[in-house]
Amino acid sequence: MSQQEASQAVVQVEGLYKAFGTNAVLKGVCVTIGRGEVVVVMGPSGSGKTTFVRSLNFLEVPDKGDITICGTHVSVQNGAAGLKRAQHKQVRDIRRKTAMVFQSFNLFAHMTALKNIIEGPVQIKGVRREDAIVQARALLSQVGLAEKENEYPSRLSGGQKQRVAIARALAMNPDVILFDEPTSALDPELRDEVLTVMRKLAEGGMTMIIVTHEVRFAREVADRVIFMEGGVIVEDASSENFFNQPSNDRIRQFLRRVE
Repeated sequence: MSQQEASQAVVQVEGLYKAFGTNAVLKGVCVTIGRGEVVVVMGPSGSGKTTFVRSLNFLEVPDKGDITICGTHVSVQNGAAGLKRAQHKQVRDIRRKTAMVFQSFNLFAHMTALKNIIEGPVQIKGVRREDAIVQARALLSQVGLAEKENEYPSRLSGGQKQRVAIARALAMNPDVILFDEPTSALDPELRDEVLTVMRKLAEGGMTMIIVTHEVRFAREVADRVIFMEGGVIVEDASSENFFNQPSNDRIRQFLRRVE
C-alpha cells in the first residue's frame, strides 16, 4: 500500500494477539486496509480468520495489540484483565463505525424483518422511529425483500434471513462491514442470493472485510486476499496474484481443495 493509501486507511491492525487458554489463535497479526477496499480473508479451519474479524469490533477482546478504525484507536496490553473505562468508550465508537454480518444471521426471532432493521438506528444512534422505518423499507427493497417487511425470521429462508441481516448492517450507515462466513450455512441457490447483494455493495464502494471460502466470489469482488494459517498472515496479495500466481505450495493446495 502506498503512503497516500495508508493515509486513507480505515482499518489498521498492529501486533494482534489472542489465545483461548493455551491455544494461541492470533500471533501478531498486522494489516492495513484502505477506504473502499474489499478484502477477503481465507485459510483452513482453525487458522484464526473468525477470531481476527471478531476482534476488529471487540466481539473478541484481543490479549494484546493496536486496532484503529476510522481514526478511533484502541491499544490493548492485557486483554485478559478487561478493558479500561476509556477503552469502552473507544470500542463503542468503533462499533458505531462498523457493522457485522454473522454466519448464523443473529436476527431477533420475536421481531419482524422491519423491526430487526430499525432496532439499531433507533436504540443506538437515536434515529427517529419514523425516519428509521423509511430507511429500513428502502434497504429491504435494495436487498430484494420489500414484500417481507412484516415477516418474522421463522418464516424466511436462510438466504432471506441473511439479506435482512445485511440490510440491518447497512441501516447503521457503517464505514466498514465485517462478514464472517456469511454463506457457509446456506444451500447453493440461497448462497447466490446473498452473494449478489454483496457484489452490489462492493460495486458501490463499501469497505468490506469478508471471511469466506467462496473462491469464485472472491475472484470477482476482492481487491486483496489475505491468507491465514496458524494464527498468522501467510499471504496478503492482490486478488489477481493470489489466485493466478500463488506464492507457495500451501496456498495452491488450499485452492485446489476449495475450488
